[in-house]
Amino acid sequence: MKPFAGNRTPFFVIPFDDGRGARLVGELDLSTVRVLLAALETLPVGVLDLAELSFMDARGLHALEQHAGRLNGSAPLVLENVSPPIRRLFELTGADRDPDLKLRSGGADG
Repeated sequence: MKPFAGNRTPFFVIPFDDGRGARLVGELDLSTVRVLLAALETLPVGVLDLAELSFMDARGLHALEQHAGRLNGSAPLVLENVSPPIRRLFELTGADRDPDLKLRSGGADG
């Protein structure tokens, strides 16, 4: 499947071959969040691998929270390989306590 890509700032959403989720690569911010939103509208995403996400601002975090909420409690949106700086953003905003999100650092439960 073709990845979704940003125009100015490098950002890609690359679907997993098994269809269970996608990998986020690059910088997720105000200028690239529309790429994520387009991907989330078309992909059956329950897992996002953030290992290659180098930056995320509050707009990216808000988009992830919105998507997690749209899962209607059927399962949490799992964010795998959450780096310490991105985890800190979740902690500062309280999003790490959102029951619709599950953060994992390096494959371990967070």
